[in-house]
Amino acid sequence: MRGWAPYMIPDLPTWHTNRVLLIGDAAHCIPPYSGQGAAQAFEDAGYLARLLTDDKSVAYGYSIVFAHFEQVRKKRFEHVRQVTAMSGRSRGTSNKFIWYLKKYFMWLFLQRNEGGYLRDDRICGYDLNQEPLINDENVVKITA
Repeated sequence: MRGWAPYMIPDLPTWHTNRVLLIGDAAHCIPPYSGQGAAQAFEDAGYLARLLTDDKSVAYGYSIVFAHFEQVRKKRFEHVRQVTAMSGRSRGTSNKFIWYLKKYFMWLFLQRNEGGYLRDDRICGYDLNQEPLINDENVVKITA
């Protein structure tokens, strides 16, 4: 659909307060260029579930858990947004020849390029179970 360009929602300064945490598009809306909006929301929910079911994390309190969540997820989201923006800049033209060229070069970028989207382990090889839970070292960094 070419009616309007997606609106870029400004970043929120923080995604949480003491006992309220925003996740998914409520916290970090992403343009629909690469289909990552729902993926980021599911990752948020999965990581938050890990944190809230870990007895050691919950013992620190919601404020610390939410601050840790935001710190970890913002790094991931920034990378996804950067890759998504790059994908979005490659779309859209009224010239069919240029459209086919872009389609071919996008395929090359996704498949062949060492830095391509499908070869980016931070996108396709991401495992939220590898993200850190809260420990005494993390709490010092969060509260400092």
